Amino acid sequence: MEEDHHQKQATGIYKSRNLIEVFGILHESDKVLEKTGKISPEQIGGQNVLDAITARFSKASSGETENKLWDQMDKQKLEKARVNYEEKKSIMPKHDEIQSLLQKGDEPSAQTILDSMTDEEYKTYKNIRKAEKTKNSQSVKSYLSISSKKAVEFVRSLPEAEQDRIISNMTDEEYAKYEEGK
Repeated sequence: MEEDHHQKQATGIYKSRNLIEVFGILHESDKVLEKTGKISPEQIGGQNVLDAITARFSKASSGETENKLWDQMDKQKLEKARVNYEEKKSIMPKHDEIQSLLQKGDEPSAQTILDSMTDEEYKTYKNIRKAEKTKNSQSVKSYLSISSKKAVEFVRSLPEAEQDRIISNMTDEEYAKYEEGK
């Protein structure tokens, strides 16, 4: 019985594919005839292959259209983005205070704040720091392509630990260019 179901499914897919091919060929040949003036644009038959494939597979098994499913996924992504934004927004005052303390060299006070965070706050803080590090690394690469002096100025504006991290991760070529800017 299950074999019959799969056989019917395969036959249906094969028939759909054949119809798409036939209508696609008809559509394309009619477009050629229309361009040569043999038929008018209203006489073009068949269906564009991409449109046919989209139409064939746009229905989900539950009867919802694919667009509704995409909309649902988009809503979920938006909700997740909103939650991430709210989490980041709530941790930013602590983040800024920690960065200020580190910039001043007061690591014990910064560590005290870190230790007081919940697991979720700490996870969010780490994600923010990771994004900042990535942005800093990309900025240095951009500055190096424009001006070695600007790259040096940018690196010097960062906390010492971040300066060390960026410099240690430079390629030999990047470091040589960076040294030119000193």
